[in-house]
Amino acid sequence: MKKKLIVFTLALSIVALYRLPPIHQSQNYHHFANQTEYGEIPNFWNIISNVGFLLVAAAGWPRQIARWREPWRRACFQTLLIGTALTAFGSAYYHAQPSDTRLVWDRLPMTIVFMCVLTFTIEEQLDPLLARRLFVPLLTVGLLSVIYWRFSGDLRPYILVQFYPLILIPVLLCFSKREGVTSLGPAKQ
Repeated sequence: MKKKLIVFTLALSIVALYRLPPIHQSQNYHHFANQTEYGEIPNFWNIISNVGFLLVAAAGWPRQIARWREPWRRACFQTLLIGTALTAFGSAYYHAQPSDTRLVWDRLPMTIVFMCVLTFTIEEQLDPLLARRLFVPLLTVGLLSVIYWRFSGDLRPYILVQFYPLILIPVLLCFSKREGVTSLGPAKQ
């Protein structure tokens, strides 16, 4: 049932998105509410807030890597942490001088994180074998969505990569019946 739901929601999302004309990046996106300059650093708070991503990645690395026994799970978790750390650098680079060219370096690592989280959700809520098979293809699709946007100007694939997991993950969690507990409360006996 869940696999059919994934296929159906993905197909519906793709059809709905591609019925729209190409979506281009608004240049207003680059004007952030907080434009505080501190010393020589523009958009200071937008840049410095990225330290949190580095701290999360650093905290996760030594303690958590060892807990993943299967190589593909360890690789997925390492990729998630690397993507989180790279998000700090990519976002800081972008916020230092916001532009479409620099936005690529903000979005690429975020897609790595999105796809790893989606992979782990599929693994936990649906099928570990399917998750293992989808790990590299999901990463590839995520990265290609940003590259496609950069060269075509069309955000539709990136929008799908960014928002489809936000739809799918709650759906999978709502239908979860793993270990006698559903995300909606204890399973009925």
